[in-house]
Amino acid sequence: MKIIAGFSQKDISPEKPIPGRLGLNHIIKPHHPISAKAAAIENDGEIILLIVCEIVGLTRSENNSIRKLITQKTGIPRENIAITCTHTHASPWIWDLQDYEARKLGFEVLDRNWMDKVIEQTADAGAEAAKSMNLFSLKFGKAKTRDIVSNRVEPVTRWSICADDEIRKAPAGIIDPFVRTVSFHDSEDNPVFIFSNLAVHPTAFGGGKTLKVSPDFPYIAENKLKAEFGEELILAYWQGCAGNSNSGKYVKEGSEEEVVEIGGRFYEAISTALNSSGEMEGSLEYKYTKFNLPVGDFVDTPENAWKKFKEKSDEINLKEMASNEDVFIWRRKLKQLDVSILSGGNEMEVEFQLLKLGDADVLFVPGEWYVQMFKNLDSIHPDRNLIVTTLNNFDLLYVPDESSMPNHDWYGVKTDMRSLGDDSAIKLLKEAADFIS
Repeated sequence: MKIIAGFSQKDISPEKPIPGRLGLNHIIKPHHPISAKAAAIENDGEIILLIVCEIVGLTRSENNSIRKLITQKTGIPRENIAITCTHTHASPWIWDLQDYEARKLGFEVLDRNWMDKVIEQTADAGAEAAKSMNLFSLKFGKAKTRDIVSNRVEPVTRWSICADDEIRKAPAGIIDPFVRTVSFHDSEDNPVFIFSNLAVHPTAFGGGKTLKVSPDFPYIAENKLKAEFGEELILAYWQGCAGNSNSGKYVKEGSEEEVVEIGGRFYEAISTALNSSGEMEGSLEYKYTKFNLPVGDFVDTPENAWKKFKEKSDEINLKEMASNEDVFIWRRKLKQLDVSILSGGNEMEVEFQLLKLGDADVLFVPGEWYVQMFKNLDSIHPDRNLIVTTLNNFDLLYVPDESSMPNHDWYGVKTDMRSLGDDSAIKLLKEAADFIS
C-alpha cells in the first residue's frame, strides 16, 4: 500500500525536577528526553492524525486543548485526531483540574509551565506532520518478544518491581508477547516512522518507584534503530491491552542496566518484525464514534468525593511530612474525585477511533484493558491483524475482563479505582467488537 503521510517529533521534556505522577512527595528528575511524536495520514482528501506522547497520561481537558489547537492551525477535525500516551510510569502524569483544587489546600501537583509546553509542543508536532506530506509504502510486521512481558496478577505478582528470584522464575501467565509494527518506508525501503505495539507497561525503570523522567525501554530500542537506519527515524510506542501486563517480572529494581537490557530485547523483536514485514494491501478507512456508559455504583457524587478529598488533604496539610500511606490514600481520593467530576456521578463519555489499513485494524480505546480483552477481540477476525492501544485518555482507568471481575482485591480492579461497573465494562467490550466488525 502506498500512502501519503507526514511525520514530526517535538521535545516535551521538563527542564527541571517536577511533581510526578504521585503528586505529593514525589519529585521526578529529567533523565532521558521525552517527546510528542506525530504521523499524519491522507485519506480521501482528509487527514488522520496519530499522536503519541511519552508521558503517563493526559486529562480530558488537556487532550481537548491539544486537539483544539491543531484544528485551529490545520483545520483537521477534532474527531480525526487520536492522541495516546506511552504510560511509562517513569514519566509524569499531567493533572490540571486536580492541581487547581490541590493548590487551594497548599499542594502543588503540577508544574503549569511544563504543562503548557506539553500542550503547545504536542499541537505543533501534529500541525507540522500535516504540512510535510510525501509518498511512503506502508508495512505490517509481527514478532515474538523474549522475556519482556509478564502478567502482574496471576501467577506472578501485582508489583512493577520484582526482585524475588522465585517469582522471576515463575511462568509469565496470560500474556500477549507479540510486538506488532506499522512502518512507513521511503523510496529506498528504509523505515522512516515506526509504530510499535506491545501489550505491556514500559516500566523497566520500576514503575512509580523511580524518580526519573524517561520513555523507558522503548527509548533504548529507538536509539538502536537509529544507529541502524539513521538519526531521523522515529519510533512511537503504542501500549496494548496492558492493564494486567508489566515488564517487571524479569527485572530487579529499575537500574539503567536493566532498562538497557530490556530495550535491547525490544529492539531485537522490532528488527525481526521489520525484516519479516510485508507491504500492506487494500484501502484505508477511518471510523469514529462516541457514546456514554453508566458508571459503577461505587462512583460517588462530585459533592461527596470532594468532601472526602478535602478531608484527607486537610489532614495531610497539618503534618510537617506526609507518610507514604498518606500519599497513597491522597492519590486514591484524587482519582476518585476526578472520576466523579468527569462523570457527574452518572455516566462516562467513551470515544473509539478505528483506522483500517489494508488487512490491519488499529483500534484506539480509553482505559487500561486487560490482555484477555484483546484476545477476545483478536479472535473475531482471525484473517486480519488487530492492534489495540488503550490509553487515549485515563477517564476509565482499569477495565478488567469478565473472568477477572470477581477479584476485587488486587489494586487494578478494586472498585474505588475504577469508573465503570462490571456491566458497563462488559458492554464496552461488546461495543468494541461491533465497532471493528
